[in-house]
Amino acid sequence: MNYRTLIIAGYGSIGSSLFKFGQRELGLFESVITIDKNPYKAPGCDGLNLESVTGDIEDQAFLKSLCQSVRRPAIFLNVATGTDNVEIRKTLSDFDVAYIDSCASALPDKSECRYSRYMPYTLTKISTRYPHILCWGINPGLVEIMTRKLIAELGAEGSFDVTIFENDQLNTPWNGVRLAVGWSPEMLVEEMMLSPTFLFQQGMAWEGKAPGTQKITAFWEGEPVPSRIVGHEDIWNIGKLKPVDSARFVYALHRSVMDVFDGDPKEALNRLSVPEETVPVFGVEKVAVHVKRTDTQTERSVVWEVDHKSIWNTYRVNAVQYQTGKSLLLAVLLLQNSHYGKLPITACASDLPMGSQDWSTLEAMMLGLDIKWKDAAYINLHSS
Repeated sequence: MNYRTLIIAGYGSIGSSLFKFGQRELGLFESVITIDKNPYKAPGCDGLNLESVTGDIEDQAFLKSLCQSVRRPAIFLNVATGTDNVEIRKTLSDFDVAYIDSCASALPDKSECRYSRYMPYTLTKISTRYPHILCWGINPGLVEIMTRKLIAELGAEGSFDVTIFENDQLNTPWNGVRLAVGWSPEMLVEEMMLSPTFLFQQGMAWEGKAPGTQKITAFWEGEPVPSRIVGHEDIWNIGKLKPVDSARFVYALHRSVMDVFDGDPKEALNRLSVPEETVPVFGVEKVAVHVKRTDTQTERSVVWEVDHKSIWNTYRVNAVQYQTGKSLLLAVLLLQNSHYGKLPITACASDLPMGSQDWSTLEAMMLGLDIKWKDAAYINLHSS
């Protein structure tokens, strides 16, 4: 074991879900600390030395005091949204604390929502004795690992077109104005309605000039699914891979939610909500990676799909929480149980150094976490 303490910063839909299905992984630490800036009630967990703290991780004095008081070395898992992750990492670098996050950093003024602006800032290198693993969940994160795997299988010396597809048909029995989504409505509205489309084509980054994302139709097993081409951290990261010629993210949610994105962002925020754990959820969440080699036109695709109702029946979480949380637990395991925990690196999944043995380790850990990617040729993924 490389670390004594796990700090989970942000006790929202993702942070809280880790205690539903991740107690085995959390139990690898002498102590677990949860933090949120809003009052909250952390779970009572048998066998875990758990401490709950209220505080703002962007408050440098609070963060320094926390780092001085915990059992080190420690892992700081940041699942809060809208934080200046670079400044947080600067503070952590003075201590024996590794870092993992799941999304891009906000810029210092918090007003920018263009990926071309905040991704270079997000990936700022910081001198550290311990690893900083950035933008790691399923998407961004694991989709980048699977992209690298498919490129290697097709022949890495070629040129590749990459599309990340997501089709989340989450719905609930709610009646009225509220509509269910699987994660932060604020970040979802920003991603779909405020940020412009961002993608790579012919080796060059392209970003829309105006807020809002481009509509497109995706086809899943021949069924047309209204979607959007959305800017995303993984597209920035994948687009920087040398063999990649084009990259884009094609995102779809339940039709009722997609209709809301045609309206006013403030109205969307008033209507979208993550269901409470007492509310049953339905539909299937599918995340797929499609890679095509441009010279031979050979292609491969893989998908990880999870049924919302089945996961809710077992853990009282939705499939988005489950997939994201499981992916974050993979990052935690990589730092706790492998040589990655001792590397002084700043890396996302696209540039994480990977040797042959590392691929074997990663695949074994995914299997242990029930992260199940399968061949997706039967879906015949494409868009128009």
